[in-house]
Amino acid sequence: MMKESSTKINKNPAFSSFKTLISGTALAQAISILTYPIIARLYSPEDFGVYALYNSFLTTIVIISSFKYELAIPLPKSKNTSKDIVIFCIILTGTISLLVLIISFIFDNLSFNIGSNPDFKKIIYIIPFGIFFTALYNILEYWNIREKNFRLISIAKFERAFLTALSQFSLFFLNIPSLVVSALLGQIFASIQLLIKFKSKNRLIINRSELSKIYKRYIKFPIYFIPGSFINTFGSEIPIFILSFFFSASIAGQYSISYRVLILPISLLSKSISDVFFSFASEKKRNNDNINDIVFKILNYQLKIIIPASIFVILNSKNLFLLVFGEKWLQAGYISSLIIIYLSTSFISSPLSIIFIIYEKQKTGFITQFYIFILQFLSLITINFQNEYLFLTVFTINSFIGYLIQIFYIFKIIKFKFNKIKHLLINGFLWGIILNISSILVILFDSKFKYEGLFLSGLFLFIYYVNIFKNLNRKTLK
Repeated sequence: MMKESSTKINKNPAFSSFKTLISGTALAQAISILTYPIIARLYSPEDFGVYALYNSFLTTIVIISSFKYELAIPLPKSKNTSKDIVIFCIILTGTISLLVLIISFIFDNLSFNIGSNPDFKKIIYIIPFGIFFTALYNILEYWNIREKNFRLISIAKFERAFLTALSQFSLFFLNIPSLVVSALLGQIFASIQLLIKFKSKNRLIINRSELSKIYKRYIKFPIYFIPGSFINTFGSEIPIFILSFFFSASIAGQYSISYRVLILPISLLSKSISDVFFSFASEKKRNNDNINDIVFKILNYQLKIIIPASIFVILNSKNLFLLVFGEKWLQAGYISSLIIIYLSTSFISSPLSIIFIIYEKQKTGFITQFYIFILQFLSLITINFQNEYLFLTVFTINSFIGYLIQIFYIFKIIKFKFNKIKHLLINGFLWGIILNISSILVILFDSKFKYEGLFLSGLFLFIYYVNIFKNLNRKTLK
């Protein structure tokens, strides 16, 4: 029997802000989801493989672009200090981007000599611009988190998703890496919008003495978070690099679209939760208040969201990809049912890892990320078997274990006891079984009704999530 939890959410700024962010997130997500079936038919697995490799290089380099000083933007009590951190980060980002552009010219004939696809050569000159505007967006997003401008963040997310989708359709016929260029255009537009808003309320004055103080005060961020973030990002990109280098661009594209379809809602929701959690948890910490109550509420929503969805993906991903994307993406369906296992754990761990920043436990955060990386890296031992599914299975299991270890360390820092969430886990699995009962029955008794089972499960989940979102501020947590 599922009982209402004794913890009740009243209307409060934290969850009102979460609702604002998740509205923009939902709109951005809707655009991407609605356009994906068409995009998947316009572009080949090889095209997605090219974009995936570009994105893997991009996200890995972005880690060092502002030396992680952007994480300090919400922390100071002084608004002027936070503004100076923003300026400092933009200077660092511009310098790194320019350096990468110079290196791109120098090593033009050496870089991206991978496979036979000529688009690899074109991508090398897009990377520096992608680095700058991606980092700029991240920097200004942290500024708006500090200022609690969650509506502006939501608008920027929507605009980025809309322009990216529009560009994907418009540039399809051109002889360029259209998926890469489309992503860059969306990022540029959203970044400029945030920059205009920032400049309208702040004077951009470079104060060398203040920048020097910032460099020294928050030196722990580059020392601990660059190595940690780098190995965390590189670890998550291992499948793309391995599948591209040791298997084929096609299988890399299959993995890419399965990963992107799953990570799209997961990352957008996770980022929205992280933004609100960072803002209000850091405020509680500044006031020396206990943050366990908000951690419990965040965990409750995370588990209610991710467990039923994960069960749905495991049961239905093969048929879903076949129906929505077409027969050429059948492999992506099989891959999705596997990797959702570790992505669901990452969804829980990612927002909570903000605690390492709030409590200035950067060293502990680095250690947990190193554990995850080592476990993921160990999956490379399967390469000699020349079986991509064996590699992905080992990678999934190792990643799942790594994220559980990270969650354990997070709970240890705030003295949060695991028994507090036992009933939340049970509740999530029970709801997952109930909402996916039609798919379960189809698998057990009659597979010819596979699409009917998928449709009913999807409908039940839709009603379930609408109800959760509608009552976000005023209902008792399950």
